[in-house]
Amino acid sequence: MDPLARLGVVREWAVLGPFDDPDEKGFAKPYPPESKLDPTATYDGQGGKIAWNRFTSDAPDGRIDLLKAIGPHDAAVAYAYTVVTCPKDQEVELRASGDDNLAVWVNGTKVIDHPTYRSHLRIDWHRAKAKFKAGDNTILVKVCQCPAPKEKAPGPPAKWEFHLRVVDPEGRGVSFPVAVPAPRK
Repeated sequence: MDPLARLGVVREWAVLGPFDDPDEKGFAKPYPPESKLDPTATYDGQGGKIAWNRFTSDAPDGRIDLLKAIGPHDAAVAYAYTVVTCPKDQEVELRASGDDNLAVWVNGTKVIDHPTYRSHLRIDWHRAKAKFKAGDNTILVKVCQCPAPKEKAPGPPAKWEFHLRVVDPEGRGVSFPVAVPAPRK
């Protein structure tokens, strides 16, 4: 078994973005995926039409690098969505982190809401209890990228990423089959 799966790391997602994040208000603004998850939909995004695309992390720790998945953008909002199949009703804990900020919904209920811009990825930084039902369970993640500084520093672009894992009440990783929603055709 994949060592990251044993830790409960979710590496397979459908990603969407970027939406605009004017004046760092995008985190508070509910974009369409927050009210209806539709993996076949297209939306007006930053610079044109955007659609869901599959992305699987190849990072050693399983982090989802949105720069790779979506591309480098400033003042932007991204979403990631996956479906986890649970054999029975089960209490779990999500442990997650995001750079810059992070919101997570399980089956449409927001369980993590961390609106801090200019934060960094710290694995397991945020924890939230959640209930998975027997069958398919949706997980939706929202992460914003703050605007670039007025005076750009040399070097690579600022990081834009998140990390999420599912654990049992004792903190042991729980691995479930993941069915990434089919993107639009």
